Amino acid sequence: MCTGKLQTSLLVVGYFVYLLVGAAVFQALERTAEKQEKIAAAQMKEAFLQNFTHLTIAEIEQFMKNLTKAIQNGVYPVGNESQIEDSNWDFSDSFFFAGTVVSTIGYGTLHPKTAGGQIFCVFFALFGIPLNIVFLHRVGKMLSLLCKKLGKFLYEKGMRKKKIKFLTLLFFLVMGILVFLCLPSLFFQITEGWSYSEGIYFAFITLSTIGFGDYVAGKADFREDTQQNARVMTAKQFELVNFLLLSPSSSTGKQPGRNYFRYYRMLVAIWILFGLAWIALLFNLLTMVLEDTEKIIVKDLHQIGKVSKDNEVSERRRCWPAQFIPEEDLLPPRAGGDAEKTDSLAADSEQKKNEKRVFSYSKTIAITYEN
Repeated sequence: MCTGKLQTSLLVVGYFVYLLVGAAVFQALERTAEKQEKIAAAQMKEAFLQNFTHLTIAEIEQFMKNLTKAIQNGVYPVGNESQIEDSNWDFSDSFFFAGTVVSTIGYGTLHPKTAGGQIFCVFFALFGIPLNIVFLHRVGKMLSLLCKKLGKFLYEKGMRKKKIKFLTLLFFLVMGILVFLCLPSLFFQITEGWSYSEGIYFAFITLSTIGFGDYVAGKADFREDTQQNARVMTAKQFELVNFLLLSPSSSTGKQPGRNYFRYYRMLVAIWILFGLAWIALLFNLLTMVLEDTEKIIVKDLHQIGKVSKDNEVSERRRCWPAQFIPEEDLLPPRAGGDAEKTDSLAADSEQKKNEKRVFSYSKTIAITYEN
């Protein structure tokens, strides 16, 4: 028992140390390059605002390409220069990114852009994904152990096994849905400004590792920022920026306009890691239910097919002329294996009686002959 607890503790500590080291490395590799991109985007925006009335069509097209590229890289040239210091690669966001890598969610809203960051991401995922699988397996065992302890407690209270199985399963489902779906969705509704249904949607899409990337924690709605900045823009400026920044490709990275408490995304990453263990067990449970249902259906279909075949054979034999029916089919059916065995024993007994009679008759003849 102590050895198992020690192994679990070492695994949990090693797992989180791995994520923390990965977050630190990603932050070191990507933050400087991101800051340079933000400075370049701010300079590009300033040059555009000063000269946009004199720009040619070709220059506007080039500006649109540069702006779109900046947005796709997570750089949003909206707001004042102080937002240059805000980073998508602070430690909390880097930890969140490391968690999405090892869990294979892959939102696509944040990704390394430097060569060093990309190469490190490959090796980080190569060893991190197997470690994540082992971690989730161990957490799943702990959750299963809790259910077993509950079942043992109910059994000691004199409850039947079928009822215990149903209640433990119900407890697992209700507590998991409450802890990993319902309560986090309420938290996201307050923090992110989403509706409750959007929070439920995000929680399930995340924990199931689908990860569309249309909703990401810690990434505010950029439409709010664009509407706020419309007050200080001319009509042409707003029309161009609104077209560019509200395009589908703009939903990338952490966007300004909403304040999150520090280490918010780190907390979300921890919720994801433990939620993955619960939903993995839930999927395994549903798989077992579907497999058992399939076996029952196949068995029933086999029985139905066998009965149908026997009825078909019987109907066919009724239509045969008597001379074509095999002799064994004309005999009355036996009750089964036990009836055959009884008939065989009766035949053996009758044969022994006949042998005794023959022996007695032979002995009588021999005595008579001697006299």
